[in-house]
Amino acid sequence: MIWLVILYVPVMGVSVFIFVRAIFRHIDAKEYFWNILPDCEKDCINCLPRYPLFHYKDKMGSWNRKIAEELVKRNKVLMEYNREKAEQLISAEKELYWSWIAGAISTWLFAVCL
Repeated sequence: MIWLVILYVPVMGVSVFIFVRAIFRHIDAKEYFWNILPDCEKDCINCLPRYPLFHYKDKMGSWNRKIAEELVKRNKVLMEYNREKAEQLISAEKELYWSWIAGAISTWLFAVCL
């Protein structure tokens, strides 16, 4: 039982740390693009963080295909203006996704093993 807590606390701590760091990186990149993009292209960054592109490409359905197309379009537009900040935004979304997954799995394992 104690080994479960010893494993759970560091995994959750690291997951939360990565999540918070990714949120701040995401906000920083969005703010940068908000300041430099023209008004007609600001709608591509005016949304919540999305799952990474591979998440939508693996799933079937017109809704996922539409979101994947929007992400490809958004990434192209952002890469035109600043490649480094666009990569930072994309990697922050990936970090948010994986830290959420790690936290959910560790919480599920902790709850099941109690």
